[in-house]
Amino acid sequence: MKKYQLIFLLMFTGLLAEAQKLNTITGTIPDKFNGEYVYLSKVDISNPMAIPINIDSSYVENGRFVFNIKSPNDTSLYSIVFNKHAGGMFALDNEPLNVTYMEGNPIDYFQIRGSTLNNDFATILEFSYKSAAREMELAKKRKEALTKNKWTIENEEEVHEDNKKLALDYVYNISHFVKSNITNPAGQYVYTLLGVTLKKDTKEEIESKLSESDKQTINAAKASIAEMMKGIKATASNMNQIKVGDKYIDVEGELLSGEKITLSEAIFSKKLILLDFWASWCIPCLKEMPEIVDLHNKYKDGGLQIVGISLDRNRDKWKDAVDSFGMQWIQFIDSNLSNPISTVYDASAIPHTVLIDENGTIIALGLRGEKLKKKIEEYFSLYTSKN
Repeated sequence: MKKYQLIFLLMFTGLLAEAQKLNTITGTIPDKFNGEYVYLSKVDISNPMAIPINIDSSYVENGRFVFNIKSPNDTSLYSIVFNKHAGGMFALDNEPLNVTYMEGNPIDYFQIRGSTLNNDFATILEFSYKSAAREMELAKKRKEALTKNKWTIENEEEVHEDNKKLALDYVYNISHFVKSNITNPAGQYVYTLLGVTLKKDTKEEIESKLSESDKQTINAAKASIAEMMKGIKATASNMNQIKVGDKYIDVEGELLSGEKITLSEAIFSKKLILLDFWASWCIPCLKEMPEIVDLHNKYKDGGLQIVGISLDRNRDKWKDAVDSFGMQWIQFIDSNLSNPISTVYDASAIPHTVLIDENGTIIALGLRGEKLKKKIEEYFSLYTSKN
């Protein structure tokens, strides 16, 4: 009898230990954040864009924070958030994780390392952060070389080729990761948000591996994203609806110096005004900024006035980006939260541009790249022929 009691006791103890097994997440963060909290939330794969609900918090002390999470029966997806901005996502898969706060990039984030799954997941998620940092470094290099007349067409072509290779590598990594992980939440999350980059036959191969339950989850996720986008479009349609032919709306902006002036003061007596909505965390904005610099250099003496309008909230990152790219034109930060300039001019997505002629009439909206260059060139050609 005692023998059976002992066996039962050992079995119960083992089950209890298994039930109480915890996953440890250890984080490091600069000491200046001591006394603040880092939050943990669980991600709903069927509604990935939903505002996360915090399920735990950790007090930052001596530049460290720790979470202990009960091990799930299967892989679950979580996010770590700090100050509502810096974040990181990971799959809880019964292996310890190390989290490091990466500061000083255009976008602060948590670098998460642990299992092979999470390291590969991080490669996908960190691409945008690292791309933004790369664009900033490239801008500094380009600016320095230009001051010495050492930046050539060959250099620009090399940058273009490097960007193309990085993009191809990124798509390959997405494809490889999703194929290997489509049956767990991390793979499903990446596929839902980034599957649009994949070829049709790759998608068919991936979806053939899905159970009916997984298909329903992914379809629900796609539907929630579509509904969110529908809401954004509906909101945009109810805004000011600025259109070509309208007169520009005068607004007040805050300069790099902290001084506030109106748009009318900034553009007085100019022949053509380009409002360029951007942010230091917007990768497409950073990639296109060298073209805006070229337009400034080419047409500034002819009467072009660019007004950069940044949607940044971090003023240091805004100023660093302005300096790195050599944006030698008027810069506003969209600091009026009660009536943002971006709302006044329907800049619901960036990059976004507004062209205003010398009479204060809007003549183009949302032009980028070659279309923007062509429109400005045509405007000045026509202006010259008339005068």
